[in-house]
Amino acid sequence: VPVAVVLPYPDPAASWSAGDRARFDARVNQAHWVVTLAGDPARPSSAIQGRNRWLWESAVGAIVVGDEKLAAEAEEAGLGVIMI
Repeated sequence: VPVAVVLPYPDPAASWSAGDRARFDARVNQAHWVVTLAGDPARPSSAIQGRNRWLWESAVGAIVVGDEKLAAEAEEAGLGVIMI
């Protein structure tokens, strides 16, 4: 299932721990498409709201999960998944 990653601004994981950043980068690198919006990293809450608004207006449908196992099961079922 082709997956798109929509980032609220460039390099949102810049201040994360090395482990969290590695997991994030691995997911981004697996994506078929990466869309980077022009949000302000100094205002992350506003940027994330803008990203969510963009997704709502642009997506036909999505499943958003925070669990790798559930994401894998959804993909196996043929569903598009956004891993948070």
